[in-house]
Amino acid sequence: MYITLEKNSSGELQIEDQILKKILEKDIKSNIDANLDLRVDISWEQENNLFINIEIKFEDRSKAIFKQNEILSSSEQMLYKTLGVKPKTITISFI
Repeated sequence: MYITLEKNSSGELQIEDQILKKILEKDIKSNIDANLDLRVDISWEQENNLFINIEIKFEDRSKAIFKQNEILSSSEQMLYKTLGVKPKTITISFI
């Protein structure tokens, strides 16, 4: 899979939010569980601060055993290695 990245006139990285969402969804599903019902929200502040919220829904909470730190570190490492971007904040919501 190829990702097109562009830099704006001030040299900041530009990437579509939808592409970033898909990358994160695939990373989480491949490392945790492919059948997860999850949603990723992304917001940029001043073109260089990236905020991510990962929302995971469960039907049966007794089976929901996740290692939150693994999800956070995996997502952060993947973004940095793939795009050279380090998010300011990553939050996870378990619903």
